[in-house]
Amino acid sequence: MNRLLLTLLTVLLFTIGSISATTHFEPPNNNPYNPMTIYFIGVTLDGAHLTVGDEIAIFDGDQIVGATVLKQKVTEKTPEVIAVGQEDNGSIGFQEGDKLSFRVWDRSKDREVTVQDNEIFYYHPKTGEKIDAMTFEPLSAAMVSIHPGMQAQVEADSDALPEEFELEQNFPNPFNPATTISYSCPKGAFVTLQIFDISGRHVKTLAQGWQVAGKHTIQWNGTDERNRRVAAGIYFYKLSSADFSKVKKMIFAK
Repeated sequence: MNRLLLTLLTVLLFTIGSISATTHFEPPNNNPYNPMTIYFIGVTLDGAHLTVGDEIAIFDGDQIVGATVLKQKVTEKTPEVIAVGQEDNGSIGFQEGDKLSFRVWDRSKDREVTVQDNEIFYYHPKTGEKIDAMTFEPLSAAMVSIHPGMQAQVEADSDALPEEFELEQNFPNPFNPATTISYSCPKGAFVTLQIFDISGRHVKTLAQGWQVAGKHTIQWNGTDERNRRVAAGIYFYKLSSADFSKVKKMIFAK
């Protein structure tokens, strides 16, 4: 039994290692010195989320400094993490103040894409507020959302895009057991859609993450974050982004 257990554990560790190792990018294998930890909270390519097995890399110019393979869909709740180090005694790394560059690799198409500056979004690691572009800072952290191909997609779809953010009235309203909420984004943005009760208490987050430009719909089935049925009554739903916020009222009927 012990031998079988040891064998299973060995296979499991080997499997985890093979999933975690990159196959396209080749990062340095040394432990990063004075690392800066990058938390990726959103990664898309041409408007579609990257999938398990795709890769993200961080570069200093043409020199790769860190990389990882995606193990799940990247969101704020399930971020992907890369630690990159400071140059030390000839080791590969950044100098303080150096620009961070990003590339992604789509495994299904064997396609590598460099992320443009206007496709990179930084957020404060404690508050989540959008901030200006960051440079390498030893022993620090950053939250990043990258979306290569975003600008090309926006230009291709510009005739059909909404001109401004819009939050529509839910339908049906009043409702039971479920209702649909629609909203529009004139450009790619990090947005949050939340439900609150009449006292202002948070009930549920329906969406939180990067949304491509266009119209989006999402359904609320009258449950809270623990999937417990809420009481009948008045509720509010709020759509917010860096430069937009709007609240509407809805009624959950008996």
